[in-house]
Amino acid sequence: ASLPWRRQADGSVPAAHNVEKILERCDRPESWPVWIHCFSGEHRTGIACCVLRMEYDGWPNRRAIDEMVRLGYRLYDRDTEVREFLEGYERRELGTRARGASK
Repeated sequence: ASLPWRRQADGSVPAAHNVEKILERCDRPESWPVWIHCFSGEHRTGIACCVLRMEYDGWPNRRAIDEMVRLGYRLYDRDTEVREFLEGYERRELGTRARGASK
């Protein structure tokens, strides 16, 4: 699925919508394994993996963000929309996550 991340012409940032699409797929064990990739393998991939760490591994935002940056997300300090989204991200309730997923 194509998941735009940058601010759209109408000013909206589709981050939350994109994350929901990814989580819907990851919440279904029949979809496992799930492979996440983008054109260069660092931006949307990094963001998605960061959210998955928070959702399924129970990592605090800062730990997941630090891993994302350490593993190659070089634009974090300049990507205001992404930074605000990830720093303010709140995990879903446990009942909305897939059975069998960690945490």
